[in-house]
Amino acid sequence: WDPYRTDRSTSVDFDWMSNFAELLDPRASEEALRVASPVATYWRANGLDLFTGQAWQTRSAAFRSLPSLTGPDGSLYLLPEEGPTPPGRTVRQTFTLTTISSDFLFTGGTATAVSTDRELDVALTAQRSLRLLRAGGPGFTYSATAVVPDVKPADLVGRGREYPANVAGNLQLPFPAVADLAAFDRAEEWRAIIAGSRLTQEWAGLYELNNRIVGGATDPYEIVLRVEEYLRGLTYSLTPPASSFHSPYAAFLFDHRVGFCQHFAGAMAVLLRYNRIPARVAVGFASGRPSGDGIHVVETTDAHAWVAARGGWGGGVA
Repeated sequence: WDPYRTDRSTSVDFDWMSNFAELLDPRASEEALRVASPVATYWRANGLDLFTGQAWQTRSAAFRSLPSLTGPDGSLYLLPEEGPTPPGRTVRQTFTLTTISSDFLFTGGTATAVSTDRELDVALTAQRSLRLLRAGGPGFTYSATAVVPDVKPADLVGRGREYPANVAGNLQLPFPAVADLAAFDRAEEWRAIIAGSRLTQEWAGLYELNNRIVGGATDPYEIVLRVEEYLRGLTYSLTPPASSFHSPYAAFLFDHRVGFCQHFAGAMAVLLRYNRIPARVAVGFASGRPSGDGIHVVETTDAHAWVAARGGWGGGVA
């Protein structure tokens, strides 16, 4: 997002590692959008599911166009089912862009349908993001129907590792997961593998760090909690120090241990995949501040990245 253009118009660009720090600067905060929703949640725009060893990216630009149906509010677009959806509450959300333009539609939870007062070219990406052929600008309004997950810790423990086939891509790394290493001397095998590629050499400390974090935990949910607890001990800052590491995530974990939401989310997703837990990075906005009557005012400083861990449900739980 680039909300600072001198012509008072705004463009959107998901070059997210380079400009999120600017968006989060409280000195330049302005309203980005308003959301009418009975439930406050994160408003997701896109998903990043490919980790190159240095950066998180969108794996594929492939998409399928959604047919337009005539609905009570104009044009209706139904999203095809992907698999089981986490238990939760089905809500209707209405989004109004105020100062930004976006070629992605924001949604909260697992979207099942969107509607607009005009016919648009809407496509569903491989990450189940909703993409517009032509960006909507300030004043653009649309509605979404979505399931906002409502799960408790007891619902997440003991679900095993029989993951749906559609989340297999959320396990891939440019190096082996810890479970793929030989049992007799995993540390030595890791050192040999990681030294063989210039792209992944910066991750030489991952095996030892993961052992310290995870210990003897085997349940995926327990591993997630241990990773989260460790990362909470690192330092949040919009101005992390310079590093000789090429990957900002390797620098975050093994060098200065300072970063903002992209670093925390990207590093956590790597650690989860390293433990064979499906995960990807979601980007969008945090819920914003309530303004009465179910209205949430979202500012540019609410720009956010977070981890979506995907397990026994096709949708995923953030």
